[in-house]
Amino acid sequence: MARTPKKIKRAKGNSRPVPVKKTRRSAAVPKEKPPAFSKPVPSPSPWKTAWFHPLQTIRTVLQTNPRQGLPIIAFTYGLTQLIGMAEFRWGEYMELWAIVLVCIVLAWPLGYIAIHVQGWFLEVAGGIMGGYATNKQTTAVVIWGNVTTLINPFLDSFLILMVGKAVFMKNPDPQEVGLWGALIIGIVAVTHLLRIVWSAILIIGQLAEVHQFSRWKAAATLLILYSVGLFFAYLGRIL
Repeated sequence: MARTPKKIKRAKGNSRPVPVKKTRRSAAVPKEKPPAFSKPVPSPSPWKTAWFHPLQTIRTVLQTNPRQGLPIIAFTYGLTQLIGMAEFRWGEYMELWAIVLVCIVLAWPLGYIAIHVQGWFLEVAGGIMGGYATNKQTTAVVIWGNVTTLINPFLDSFLILMVGKAVFMKNPDPQEVGLWGALIIGIVAVTHLLRIVWSAILIIGQLAEVHQFSRWKAAATLLILYSVGLFFAYLGRIL
């Protein structure tokens, strides 16, 4: 078979033909697909993150709605405070159904007022210590720092069902309470104590975040608030 002649070209300024070298064709590179349009990932609900991710929770709340969660947590927080007050004397002069009714009716107004008063106090006290948070921010801290009170209605309902009116007596009859009743009271009391400690941890972290200062200053600010609260609680018991 006759060979096909090589293609040649002539260089500029030179009459001699220059053979053209064949180059290998590069393999076709597959085109990358354009990235698919992705929607922005929404922040997780604060109800899911409040217990174990307080900083993420307070950032999300402040970016969306600082008053989010107020209706529910104001009720559970107020109910917690009222039941705590009722456990000392109310059972001596009120029926069980009346105690429960009063606590349910007054829970939301008391919780709403208490949350805003504490928010104002944390704003002022934190500002004295060099913080920069606004009242909306500190109120949001109080709301989501007390998310732990959501378990209190279940604990207190269980306690009332098992022990009865003795829960609201200052010195209940040991025979009326019984061994199991005393054990249940102890378990619920320890659970409440752990809840209070965890709530303080949540508030300290969030307070340091919004005030932009150290957690030590946040802890000191919260300690002042608790001291004032205990003082008024003591006055309420002796009066």
